Amino acid sequence: MTQHALDLGARADVVVRYLWLNVLWLAVALTIVGAPAATVAMHAVTAEWAEGDERPVAQRFFAALRATGLRATAVGAALAIVASLVTMNVVIAAEMGPQAPFVLGGLGAVTLVTALLATGAPLVITQGARGIGGIARAAAYRVATQPAAAVVSLGLVLAIALAALSFPPSLLMLPAPCAQLVHSIRSKRRVAFHLPRTRSERTYA
Repeated sequence: MTQHALDLGARADVVVRYLWLNVLWLAVALTIVGAPAATVAMHAVTAEWAEGDERPVAQRFFAALRATGLRATAVGAALAIVASLVTMNVVIAAEMGPQAPFVLGGLGAVTLVTALLATGAPLVITQGARGIGGIARAAAYRVATQPAAAVVSLGLVLAIALAALSFPPSLLMLPAPCAQLVHSIRSKRRVAFHLPRTRSERTYA
């Protein structure tokens, strides 16, 4: 088998693995309640790809879902509560007259900080952070020490959301590669979308 054929096979394997991971993530995330757990599990899979994990995608995804699901769901519930409180206060602030801009500005700052912390949560959960407080502190440390990575992560989340609104099938293409990109940036690795060698590569190497 030629090297060109091996390269094509490896690229096809990468595409199939990303597609399959996106399908698994979407299937769980569409339940809404399962979205935080599915997102953390997806981050765990892409992080372990970078470490050379060669287990089947579904096996690794559901293993991560079992290991981190409760913590991820708890964080998701906390974020939902914060979002609800901010929304309620925005409605109230809109009726406050001259003080409204200052209150809305404060609520905007709270929203931005919360969103940045949320982008760091999947990584720290996969690294073993526990409890809402512990996860929040670990995520805050990540944001404080890697502010550019936090901003890029938030930008990618917004880009995926906008792409999903304009072209829903993009949810089958973008989330997993973006998760691996975020992992590469936050772990200060060389940014590369790579996977373990395929069976054919191992055989003919």
